[in-house]
Amino acid sequence: MQNLSVKEEGQVREFYDCCAGIASAKFIIAEVKLGQILKTLAVSSELVNAVSESLKDFSFDLELNKAVVKNQMRTLGFRMPFESEKIVALAFSLLSEFESKRMDLHKFIFDHFDGENISVSMSFAKFVQAVVLPFRDELCAMVGFVPKTKENFSREQIMINEIEKADQFNNGEAGDCSCNDCAAGDDGEELDYVQTFFYELAVLLGEVIETINQDRRIKDDRRDEIQITVDAIMQACQLENLKILNALLISLNSLMRKVRSVKWLNSEVQNRVAEFYSFLP
Repeated sequence: MQNLSVKEEGQVREFYDCCAGIASAKFIIAEVKLGQILKTLAVSSELVNAVSESLKDFSFDLELNKAVVKNQMRTLGFRMPFESEKIVALAFSLLSEFESKRMDLHKFIFDHFDGENISVSMSFAKFVQAVVLPFRDELCAMVGFVPKTKENFSREQIMINEIEKADQFNNGEAGDCSCNDCAAGDDGEELDYVQTFFYELAVLLGEVIETINQDRRIKDDRRDEIQITVDAIMQACQLENLKILNALLISLNSLMRKVRSVKWLNSEVQNRVAEFYSFLP
């Protein structure tokens, strides 16, 4: 892991923030936002070098085929590789294909991220979680840029800790189970409501990230703590797991309630969560 100069760190942080901000983007401008990620990446020689190294001996067609989860009948999903270099290479290649129009973003998301059953916006949110954020995290780690917290936890470590906390929620209410257990209505109304909730929560959290990145009065430690917690919540939304979400939202509320610029967004998040639980039986 290398030491970045102040200038280099600023360039990498701009890339990091650009990736984070895409979570709140409307799908109609998704291609523009994805193009901005490539542009911010190109500014940093450190990021460019790391991508170049990852692309050595990389076969796009082979890794793309491996990432597509399917049976004999149809495509079931999309799973990124485990290796850091392959995550970076595959994600970068996909973004480049979308940017050049050699691949159609809308068709790719529809085919690989449950486009038949959920809205295009929700499919795009799943794409961001599965492709863009892992790309951001792995690439930034390669160049030695890791958002700092007081305990220097990674997103995965925080999620493990919060899962342990979530096990303490044993009051028998809806928040104690996964949304799949709570959303089995015959007509699909509850399932649609749950999916809408996760999407709307992702949009609100995207606004949180955009706001804290623009507010330079926020200390870096606090900004990074909020960023990491939001990332973990996004993962919980992708998993559609209310148990994990409960604990993470408590943590986020504690971090955000003293930050003036996001107080109103914090209230919006809490109100939306309360409204959601009032709907559940």
